Amino acid sequence: MPTATTTPAALTIVWTNAPQTNAGSYSVTATVNDANYEGSASGTFTINKAPATVVLSNLTQTYTGSALMPTATTTPAALTIVWTNAPQTNAGSYSVTATVNDANYQGSASDTFVINKANQTITFAALVDKTFGNPDFTVSATGGGSGNAVTFAASGNCTVSGTTVHLTGAGSCTITASQSGNANYNAAADVARTFAIAKATPVIIWNNPADISYPTALSAIQLNAAANVAGSFVYAPASGTVLNAGNGQTLHVAFTPTDIANYNDASKDVTINVNKGTPVITWANPADTSYPTALNATQLNATANVAGSSVYTPPAGTLLSVGSGQTLHVNFTPADSLNYNNASKNVLINVIYNFTGFFRPVDNLPVLNITKAGSAVPVKFSLNGNQGLSIFAGGYPTSGTTACNSTDLYDYIDETVTAGGSSLSYDASANQYVYVWKTEKSWAGSCRQLVVKLSDGTYHRANFNFSK
Repeated sequence: MPTATTTPAALTIVWTNAPQTNAGSYSVTATVNDANYEGSASGTFTINKAPATVVLSNLTQTYTGSALMPTATTTPAALTIVWTNAPQTNAGSYSVTATVNDANYQGSASDTFVINKANQTITFAALVDKTFGNPDFTVSATGGGSGNAVTFAASGNCTVSGTTVHLTGAGSCTITASQSGNANYNAAADVARTFAIAKATPVIIWNNPADISYPTALSAIQLNAAANVAGSFVYAPASGTVLNAGNGQTLHVAFTPTDIANYNDASKDVTINVNKGTPVITWANPADTSYPTALNATQLNATANVAGSSVYTPPAGTLLSVGSGQTLHVNFTPADSLNYNNASKNVLINVIYNFTGFFRPVDNLPVLNITKAGSAVPVKFSLNGNQGLSIFAGGYPTSGTTACNSTDLYDYIDETVTAGGSSLSYDASANQYVYVWKTEKSWAGSCRQLVVKLSDGTYHRANFNFSK
């Protein structure tokens, strides 16, 4: 309250509108309250606001997307504050003032309120390992609050276009995810994911070869593997190897790619069946033999292209009867029975009569025999013994006209017989056959050739000139 002083001093005073507590201006009156004195005085009583202290804190904060403001602390405590330029939402620097709003106190404080940009993070899962040659694949990542797109960069043995990764070789690849910032967010920290790229294994295309027969050497026909990349092949066994006969034999190829940086070596096995070979028997039809010649090495002379032994049927020493196209057979057993089959072959042989020519009185070609037409000429010959009377082929002997040549050598038939017709007989004492050829009188003045075909298929001829 105000102070009142009296004259005389120390008089009792009675106040009107005083005392007061709160700051403000008040009309007050001091009146003397004394038995002997009176008096009063009026005036304006002013109570000024007390100073208050304001302290600002939390002046640096991070963007959250919500309104932010600093903290103000007053002395005395808990005074009401009115803010200038606060709160704020977006990142930046702001000049702010906190002013005491109180009936009895006054005071303020100013400073710079900073809202820093918020950090953002990228979620990018680890990438699985790959093998060179795998197809292109896509990657994805989730970014932070800026909403900006996550972009990808590649290093190592790969490239990236947008979100599509392409492998360029074996080794490793690093894909780095990035996200830019904006007014309220910092750029996200890059996230790198590294994965291994294994070498690819070449694909070898090689089927089981067709069966071969011993002694066929291995060649490009069997050793014909191919691969889906360039490179070189090494075969085991090598080309030129002759395998023994047997089924399911292993052929192996080792493949070395040209591009060893990106491809592994590779190998493959196939199997091949090697059939036993069949010996080649060389044996031509033997020359005709005359009865009674026994079979011998002249006829039984088969050879083979491999070592072995031969067994003939009929065997050497056999005396074949007269006949054409008789079968000779050989069974061949190779010495190398592991790799060769047995073999056999047939040939044909003609066994003919041992005809040595006509005997007197008939001369052999080219001599022209002169005789009288209608005579019976004894045609004599030997077949090395009595072979029976069925020695002529059907329809033979016969004769036919032939030209008479005055320059031919000739000889007269000096022996004829009396006969009513042609006939055949065997003269055991002379070891000869005698065919009585009854000629026709009508042949006078002509030349004819007598043709004797034996049952062995051979022909024997003599020329005749017939006189009257």
